[in-house]
Amino acid sequence: MPAIQATPAPISDLGRDLDADVVEPVVLAHLGDAPGGEVDGDADEQDRQAAASQCSSRVHARGATGAHGTGRRVAGIASLPPMGARPKILVSLPVGTHFGGDDPRLQLDLARRVEGAGADGVVVVDHVLLGKHVDRYPWGTFPFPPDSAWLEPLTILTAIAAVTERIKLTTGILIVPLRPAPLLAKIVATLDRLSGGRVELGVGTGWQPEELEAQGLDPAQRGRLLTDGVAACRALWRGGPTTFESETVSFTDVWSHPTPVRPGGPPILFSGTLTKRNLTRIVELGDGWIPIMGETIEGIAAGIATLREALEDAGRNPDDLVVRAPLPVAKGADGKPSLGATLDGAGALTDAGVTDLNLNFTAFVRGPDAVRPYFEELERRVTAW
Repeated sequence: MPAIQATPAPISDLGRDLDADVVEPVVLAHLGDAPGGEVDGDADEQDRQAAASQCSSRVHARGATGAHGTGRRVAGIASLPPMGARPKILVSLPVGTHFGGDDPRLQLDLARRVEGAGADGVVVVDHVLLGKHVDRYPWGTFPFPPDSAWLEPLTILTAIAAVTERIKLTTGILIVPLRPAPLLAKIVATLDRLSGGRVELGVGTGWQPEELEAQGLDPAQRGRLLTDGVAACRALWRGGPTTFESETVSFTDVWSHPTPVRPGGPPILFSGTLTKRNLTRIVELGDGWIPIMGETIEGIAAGIATLREALEDAGRNPDDLVVRAPLPVAKGADGKPSLGATLDGAGALTDAGVTDLNLNFTAFVRGPDAVRPYFEELERRVTAW
């Protein structure tokens, strides 16, 4: 692999960020977005508490322990899920002012290293633009100035697809309302064909009104735009001629080819609280769930129980459910973020039913000298699994 020569960029105080959240301490604060944290609109706000209450009652009725058992131990490793139950490990690529966040060529190198280490995929995030009011970020202090670099996620994944062969290419999250549905369907289908069916989309609504208003969109309608946008893509991905009508997207007797590798399109994971609207999206249009930022393990287990019941009621196989959650960044004995200690925490999430673990990169890699040790440790741990 080529030598890494990029210069480290300054990052915000790591200790502060580590203490900022319960479940996603550095993953989300340092990615600069909140996968699973988007507010969908007034309709979803009204049933947010009801959804939380429903999840809580179900987890107490069924118990919070997932299907993977009590885990196992390997020399030098605290706890791992039992054999045959290893979750997928997805590495979040850097963004913004963080080391490598503005360097697309470096990100290709990192993606190759993810594949070489035996991990299962990469995660990229999304902002088309940012307004000056980053101080209104709903989940604490936004870690980047508004003029930070944000690589377009589907473009960078296309480049990664060309230099990798195996890893999953996923977003965490893609702001669906920012892209017209027919164009989004075409881009994703092309990327999926190029990659041999490796695309997975984590989707959401976004959080900053200016980003939507710049494209003539009503921020209050972003929940409807998300639902209609994904439904329109699903329709186009089934082949043609396609007719689709909704409140915000409509077309008649059109074709969009090529279609993705998987009939109906790639897996889609909806982010956020399990409100009635979001539950319906997942059951009718999706393949999985990205829990809201800061959700507890008990809350994740409860949400999974709710989803499995809803999928079964809809005639879908609940065992196909994909749930992606971040691994909380843990500190080692020296008080610094430890990749080993972080991976040791995987068992609690897999016991809750999480299938895909989003592993932080930025928390452990501040500059080029830390890249090789990070991936060597990652390879050792994945191999031990």
